[in-house]
Amino acid sequence: MRALLVAAALAAALAAPAGAAPRPAPAAGTSRQAPGLSAPALFAKAEDAFGALKADARAQRNHRSFMRVLDLYRAVFEKYPATRQAELSLMRAGALYTLLYRWTGQEGDLNRAQNYYQRLIQSYPRSTLVDDARIAIAYLSLDHFNNPAQAWLRFRDVVRLSPEGDRVPEAKRQLQRLSRFAQADPPAAPAGD
Repeated sequence: MRALLVAAALAAALAAPAGAAPRPAPAAGTSRQAPGLSAPALFAKAEDAFGALKADARAQRNHRSFMRVLDLYRAVFEKYPATRQAELSLMRAGALYTLLYRWTGQEGDLNRAQNYYQRLIQSYPRSTLVDDARIAIAYLSLDHFNNPAQAWLRFRDVVRLSPEGDRVPEAKRQLQRLSRFAQADPPAAPAGD
């Protein structure tokens, strides 16, 4: 049941804006990096490729399929780091590695997912996606690393460090559910002379 909730949350985070028309699948043989594209066009190309990957169970069994999509997202956040699409691309890269983990079972894929979420938090601290990245890290701890105590701390981070975020109510529900793993704050350091 929890896996279904996580999958639903991941799908909601990755969903296209309401009312957006589906884009056609990318043409076969198109360039991976698409060097002349703007940030929105390159991001749209990456989104198309990710959508096609999620719809093709056979392609999901091929590691190279994931890497092709990841290359497109990387091109966005490396070539256009000051754009909203760069922030979104870091979220998608984390989601992509989480999806890859389902196929490979390699913990390294989860670590890479977490690294992309952390990169978003550190590189774009004022982004509206920071709470989404924090909650994604919390769910990695809870559902994949099987560490509910660490998950509790990560959900607490969502509430404390992103108090205006739209994911705070969900984090509070998880904190309540995981209350037996609650940890006290460390004592404050004594004031200096």
